[in-house]
Amino acid sequence: MTPATHGDKEKYEDTPQSQYARWKTELDAAAEAREEFLAEGREAMARYKNKRKGASNEQRLKERRWNLWYSNKETQLAVLYGRVPEVKVSRQYNDQGDDAARVAAEILERILNAELDAGDSYTSSLEHSLKDFMLPGMGWARARHEREEPQETAVEGSEEHEADEAPEPAEPSADEPMEAAGPPPYECAEVEWVAWDRVAWSAGASVWSEVQWVGFKSLVSRATLRKHFPGDADRIPLNARAGGKKADATERDRQQESPWDRAAVWEIWDKETRKVYWLVEGYEKVLKAEDDPLGLEGFFPCPEPMAANLLTDAFMGTSDWTIAKDLYQQIDTLQARRALIVDAIRVAGVYDSKEGALKKLINSTGQNDLYPVENWGSFKERGGLAGAFEIMSIDELTKALVDLGQEQASLKAQLDEVTGMPDILRGQSEGIGITATEQRIKGGFASARLKKTQERFARFASELASIRAEIICSRFAPANIIAEANMQNHPDMALVNDAIALLKSPACRLRVKVEPEGLAMANREEQREENQDIVASVSGLIAALTPLLQIEPGAKELAMDLLGWLLSRTKGAAEVEGMVDRARALLKQAEAQPKAPPAPDPKVVAQQMKGQQEQEKIAAELQADLTRTQAEMQANRDHEQAQAEYGIREAVVRDQISQRNKVEAEAHKAQQSNPFEVKR
Repeated sequence: MTPATHGDKEKYEDTPQSQYARWKTELDAAAEAREEFLAEGREAMARYKNKRKGASNEQRLKERRWNLWYSNKETQLAVLYGRVPEVKVSRQYNDQGDDAARVAAEILERILNAELDAGDSYTSSLEHSLKDFMLPGMGWARARHEREEPQETAVEGSEEHEADEAPEPAEPSADEPMEAAGPPPYECAEVEWVAWDRVAWSAGASVWSEVQWVGFKSLVSRATLRKHFPGDADRIPLNARAGGKKADATERDRQQESPWDRAAVWEIWDKETRKVYWLVEGYEKVLKAEDDPLGLEGFFPCPEPMAANLLTDAFMGTSDWTIAKDLYQQIDTLQARRALIVDAIRVAGVYDSKEGALKKLINSTGQNDLYPVENWGSFKERGGLAGAFEIMSIDELTKALVDLGQEQASLKAQLDEVTGMPDILRGQSEGIGITATEQRIKGGFASARLKKTQERFARFASELASIRAEIICSRFAPANIIAEANMQNHPDMALVNDAIALLKSPACRLRVKVEPEGLAMANREEQREENQDIVASVSGLIAALTPLLQIEPGAKELAMDLLGWLLSRTKGAAEVEGMVDRARALLKQAEAQPKAPPAPDPKVVAQQMKGQQEQEKIAAELQADLTRTQAEMQANRDHEQAQAEYGIREAVVRDQISQRNKVEAEAHKAQQSNPFEVKR
């Protein structure tokens, strides 16, 4: 059966019954395309668990196996997923001045890593998906948004809805506080594993980008049906069992339903229409249709699944078991034959029935015993012990056992070439005298094929964490983001509003990236070297800049910028970069404030006081000389002034005397000329 083409879809009306017919056609086509994959996947799972359906104990003894399939997969799983992953979130382009992106990245990293140590659904989903990828050949996981309004704000009598149906929180402004008016709703971005045989996708797709729809099957009880589909719940057939088996009947008396009966509900995400449909095969109508509930950039709530041995002829994984099962089965055949030969290698033979005591030589547990023989002479004539019994030869059996072991080792070497699982991955060495360097080089080559798988797994984990981060950014209330990240007392609390605004904006994916680290086995040596690199880089830069700062103290800002630039491009140094940014801010704040005078040096103060005393002494002497000089000059001026005044007075007196003498002379002359004139 072929899936509906785009032209065919137009003939289906937009009614629950018609849409069911359309999706039933799509599901049937997808089931036909996955039929061989499902059969091979179940075979790989059964072989891993060493299950043989219907085999008796006698048949199991004849078909003993060497379960290298289990051994190889367990070794690979331990190498690929040796510890709890740690999600790393960083700035997309390591821009030193983009502090909002740095704080936004730290907020996301805190939320995504908050519950990893407690073993949350993200961790378990990765582990289960990886095992599905390694065994049946495809690993799936998806994300959900759960939202629960506070009880005090719930509307009485309203039906319980999915978290996706809750109204979107308004995007915050960088100038507005992040606190909500009331208690924020409970929110979480859950990740859940999806079983490899409970997923369907559009048939005919060659690569993931061509997949138009993805469906997830869930086994749902009658009570859950009543909760989510109350109008149809009691009429939906319970066509599956909790253990994975089909129910005895699709239509049965409700009173005879088993507690394990379930309905197989398909949740189909259609990328073309950006809608989600829910339906149950056998109940001929779509139970529910909803517009894009998450608003993700890629629409699907799941990343591209991990598909083993994927080619471009069809988007379908192929299990490693299918690739190498011929060699595994040949090794099992040789193992069964070796086990039968080992069972046959035992002491067996015949003896003369007349000499019954000879049987005790083999069966008796005694030591240093002698057994009586009648007619000793006749016994000796018949050849003694050599003539009385004969032991079956096991030489041919042991030789065959050795030959089978060599052939089995040869097959195992061929299997290692096919699967890339040499003994070095199990910690085995070829002999004595191999140095640690040689062992490390061999280990590097041995894990080359696993590295590609490891990178694929890391990309899957990264995409899954990115979807979870996208849900947090677009759907979580700002107050919940701050609370989940525990940013209330963060040193960069002043930047939190800008960071939340960035997380809520479309530019977030251009400035913040999510990547997982630590998916492989922990390498403490690499972690130690990473920390040493940070310390060495910072120490080297400080040592190089110290002479410049001694010559030109004003180059502090340049030094801080260079240090921030170095840390922004150093792996694992984001937290240290935040410390440097805060130190830079404190430095600028200190430079902006008026500087207090430096504390005086006591020696300089003493020298200054001594100099001041000498200056005061010299000044006093100068003042005394000046005073004395001024006094002398004043005395000279007074003397000169007195002399000048005396000269003036003397001139006046002389003038007066001269005038008087002149008057007297004129009077005497007049008297002489007129002796009879009376004087007045």
